[in-house]
Amino acid sequence: SPTPSQIQNKHAVIAICSTTGNGDAPENASRFLRFLKKPPPPAAAGASSSSSSPPLHRVAFAVLGLGDTNYDQFCASGKAIDRKLAEWGGTRAVPLACADEATGLEATVEPWLEAT
Repeated sequence: SPTPSQIQNKHAVIAICSTTGNGDAPENASRFLRFLKKPPPPAAAGASSSSSSPPLHRVAFAVLGLGDTNYDQFCASGKAIDRKLAEWGGTRAVPLACADEATGLEATVEPWLEAT
């Protein structure tokens, strides 16, 4: 986990995403996930040509996946969002947490909430 000084002066993104069916994103998250799966855009307009900072270099994020281990693709949407935010240059503020409906969500959700 990063130190507080490493996430200071960053914007925060908190993503909580369930998985439907066998690894599918819910309807209200599918568009966001499709966007993240595209290659990251080039450096922001107005940045110097020598700047190669990834687009989310000023973002600290935390992701909570909600799923059910009775399905093969447990928390696939949350895992994909977590992976892509990191690939786009974000700093993971807390580790990805995957809560399991089959065993009780609270055992994962409560500690994750405390950590964020």
